[in-house]
This record gives sequence, C-alpha cells and structure tokens, in this order.
Amino acid sequence: MPEGLFPTPDFVRTVINLEPDLRNNAYIRRAVAPLFPETDFLGMGADCITIVHPYDQGKVVSYEKGVQNDDPFSAWELYYVHNFLWALFPHNFPKVYGKTSGLDSKRVAERIVDGGGEVIFPFSKVIETCEEMCFPLSIDGNSGNFIVGSDGGEYYVDKVDVGVNDLEMANFLRSRQTKDGWDQKTILYFTRLRELMAIKNLWGFVSNPEITPIKYQKNPGLWYEKLIDQCGFDREGEDLESRERIMRITSRLEEIREGVVPEKKEVGLFKKWILVVGDVANTVKNHLRSFRRSGE
Repeated sequence: MPEGLFPTPDFVRTVINLEPDLRNNAYIRRAVAPLFPETDFLGMGADCITIVHPYDQGKVVSYEKGVQNDDPFSAWELYYVHNFLWALFPHNFPKVYGKTSGLDSKRVAERIVDGGGEVIFPFSKVIETCEEMCFPLSIDGNSGNFIVGSDGGEYYVDKVDVGVNDLEMANFLRSRQTKDGWDQKTILYFTRLRELMAIKNLWGFVSNPEITPIKYQKNPGLWYEKLIDQCGFDREGEDLESRERIMRITSRLEEIREGVVPEKKEVGLFKKWILVVGDVANTVKNHLRSFRRSGE
C-alpha cells in the first residue's frame, strides 16, 4: 500500500492522546472533525481505530494502536485466515483487502453497514461449523464487534486473533479437510495457510542456521524438504506446486538474511501478494528473527 495514502501518524496519535475518560466514539468524532476534515471516523475499539477508506466508501481502514505483528508472518497469516473465513462464511465476515504490519500497522477491509434488519445468517452457525471441523476460531465476542448487514448476515467486524492457537491451527491444516462444498476461493486460502505453516517452520532454521542438524548444514535444502514432508505435503500431485512455492519463498528469505536484497519485480509471492523487501530486510537485520501485505 503506497506510503502517505492515509494520515496514519498524526490522526492516530491525536485520537490516542484524547482524554481517556472522554474517549467515546461521539466525542472523538467531534474532536477530530475540524483537525482532519477529510477523515470519516467510524469508531475505536481496544486495539484499533477505524475510518472509512478515503478513496473507496465501500471499504474501511483499521489502524492498530502501537506496533503490531513483530514477527515476519503475522500480517500474512491474518490476511489469509480472515479471507478463508470470508470465503467459507460470506455473510459473517467482511473480505480483507490488505494488511500491513510494524509501525504503520493497518487493515483494509470491506465496509459493513448496519442494515437494521432481521438476522438471517447468525454467527452462531459459524461457531458451530468451526467446532465441527476443528478450526481454532478465536474472536472477541463483545457485542460491539458484530453488525447485522443489509443481507441479514451477522458480521464479525473486528480482527480474528491469530497465533494464539498455533498447535490447533497446525492440526487443522494437517487434517487436509475433504473440502466438500468448498469453492475455489476457500480451497485457495486453505492451501495458502498450509503453505504458510511450512514457511514458518522453515523460517526458524533460515534465521538460525546453526540449529539445523549437522548432517544437513552443508545442504540445508534437503532439511527444508524433510520439514515440508512433516507438514503433510506430498512430493507429487497437487502438492508439488505448493512445495515449489514454499522453497522459492524460503530461498528469498535466505537471500534477505544474507543481505542480498532482490529487485522488487523478482520477489513474486502469491498471485495477490507482494513481499515488500525493505520491511523484511529491516526485520531480519534488526532482529534476525515485516511481511507487509499490500494490494487488492
């Protein structure tokens, strides 16, 4: 997402610095309106400040208060988890168009307007289905995080927590659901989450090569292939493309760790993903331990 697209620093700082006891949405709207007349403030929760997208009334931008997603993969994971749930439950989750991390952490999502009507697609069905397929859904159940849209959908408009149930998520992804009734979008996001699980496992060895088993240290690629096996990817069939993608991204991460920053045009990830090399390079350089997702 281009720098300078949104008035993030000053706007967010102004809202956060308002008198805490008066920091309700109505008061914030009145306080910031003369300072940021171009900004359509919607509300503030425990973690985020949300406005209407300045160039698209059908979207919202949620700024996260403070630095978020310190590891290289949280923004990536949140994007795919949200859109997996959107594809599976299109009347209960808004589509997420983009997620960035670090100092300028924000999320761009579909805007859900309160339709004020009857609930036709209750969120309780989401919870029931997730329990049946052992998907570790983690949300903030506060009533303010739900909106009944004009289609009768009971939408969860806050962010889904990721990274809090890593083991359960790994088990879900390894279970390789039968995908009966899933459309191509749902299958795609499920596949990307499986790939991300493997990449996260490999990242531990890429960022700390000394922990690679001794017999693989001269050729870590063999160790990476073994780890991909352990994540449940076959060496043939439909998994072959995923394996190639995982190894390609891992190779880029190795280059970045070594200080070799490829040209941006060479750093293709998935069809609608861009790895912003500067962010990752800084993370690796400073921490050796953010992915920034942009695009729509």
